[in-house]
Amino acid sequence: MLELGLHYTQTGAPRASVSNAWQSYFANNWMGTITNGKNLNHSDCNGDGIINDNDTLAIYNNYGLTHAFKPAQTNTVNPQLRIVPDQAAVAKGSWGSASIYLGDTSAAVNSVNGVAFTIDFNTALIQSSNIYIEYQNSFLDPSNQNLDFRKLNLPSGKIFTATTHTVNNNVSGNGLIAKLHYQIKSSLTTDQVLNLGISQANQSDALGTIVPLTSGSGTLMALGTSVGLQELNGNVVSISPNPTNGLLTINSKTELQKIDVISITGALLLSETPTNVSHTLHLDNFSNGIYFVNIYQYDRIVKREKIVLNK
Repeated sequence: MLELGLHYTQTGAPRASVSNAWQSYFANNWMGTITNGKNLNHSDCNGDGIINDNDTLAIYNNYGLTHAFKPAQTNTVNPQLRIVPDQAAVAKGSWGSASIYLGDTSAAVNSVNGVAFTIDFNTALIQSSNIYIEYQNSFLDPSNQNLDFRKLNLPSGKIFTATTHTVNNNVSGNGLIAKLHYQIKSSLTTDQVLNLGISQANQSDALGTIVPLTSGSGTLMALGTSVGLQELNGNVVSISPNPTNGLLTINSKTELQKIDVISITGALLLSETPTNVSHTLHLDNFSNGIYFVNIYQYDRIVKREKIVLNK
């Protein structure tokens, strides 16, 4: 309540869903912070884009409720071990996947004999026990001979996992090492953000030295109620080309309301208001990598697509 008083009548980007329900929502960052350093959008409790009396109802309805906090993760700009959702959104009852990368083309991981890490996820959004990790043939395991370990702890929303050489030898490189497969709950009734994170990441070398790895998380939308693009307008909204070298064109048969570009960590990087049914985004000044594009029509996100920028 004190924060509401400090920031009363301040405005910012509204959420896609205005609600007082006790659940997680994706919210684009506003300008400014609250007193603990968190983004100011946390004071917009009902998500309507303005801090005012209406936010007290969300506090009243949910006061004293608790949830499992997102596990602490060491996110960096270029994490050594990262998880990237393969789909920007997955509908209820459907299966999705995420790719797990060790190192990247600009920074290989050196002297690796094995890696161990924990995958963190929201159990409220995943169908019971329908989540697993599958290791790939990779620079870490080119002959598919590694010793692999997987243990699912569903109540805590964790998969404990490791892969290691059985004959001590170091390798260096980068690339895809594993895939996470999961099913969104068929009983989901709302659209929610699904966070997939990596924590407790370590690598070992052939001499037995174990050192921590920096790790990154990813987000996608778990769709429970959104009108999908095909249902809304016959799948006429298109984003191309993908991958892109910096110019990204969005075409639609109906008016485009807003277009946001989001980083893989969830930060709002660009927001534009189109003036017609076709719009071009200029991403020339962005670094190569993976981004999400949110397209708004009728006061909701109708398409969220993962794009690859490769200049």
